[in-house]
Formats: sequence, C-alpha cells, structure tokens
Amino acid sequence: MPVNDGYVYLVKLPFRNLYKIGRTQYPEVRLKGHVAGSEMLACALCPDYKTVERDLRNRYKSKLVKGREWFNLSVSQIKEVISFLNAGALDMDLLNKIAIIRKQWELIDTFLLSIQIKQRRHYSAMD
Repeated sequence: MPVNDGYVYLVKLPFRNLYKIGRTQYPEVRLKGHVAGSEMLACALCPDYKTVERDLRNRYKSKLVKGREWFNLSVSQIKEVISFLNAGALDMDLLNKIAIIRKQWELIDTFLLSIQIKQRRHYSAMD
C-alpha cells in the first residue's frame, strides 16, 4: 500500500447516536480499539486518506459533540457518508452531488405523496 493510502471509516457507538469519522491503515485493528459493540458502517481504501478524513470532518463539523471525532449525524447524513465511502471517496464533489440528488428524490417523494393524498380525497368524495 502506498504511503498516502489508508482507510477512512464510519463507526457507530453502541447505545448512543454517535458516529466516528476516522482513518487508519489497519481497519480491523482500529475497530477492536473502539468500545465493545461498536459497528463499522463503512470503510474505504482512499488515496490521500488523511485529506479525505479531514474533508469529511469539516463537512459535518457543526454536528461534532465529543472531541474531534464523534458526530451526532442524521440518517440522511449517515447515508451520505456511507455512499461517499462506498463510491471510493475519491472526490468531495461526489458527496455534494449525492446530497443534492438525495434532496431531489425527497422532494419528488413528497410531491408524489401529495398527489396520492389528493387522489384519495377526490375518490373518497365521489363515494
């Protein structure tokens, strides 16, 4: 593994809604160093992994609750980080694009739901 390559990961702390964005060159060993029952939700081999980890932490810095590494992330933010890491974590723009697409799908879902509700009301009124 090249010197600048390493892993960026997302770990969930058991029994609390806290998530750690971290980096390591040895994910199996690193996970064992966390609280028993911690779950690694995503882990990706990244070139320049220190920069990728720093960029992710900066993106969610408003969600920091404990030190520099523990975050109180929403479900959509967790999905963003996981999608980003699963995609290879090569480009921070990718994370921004994923967030925009996810928001667009949420708007489409809301719109479709409102149409369904209106249709139900319409057909109920006809009965």
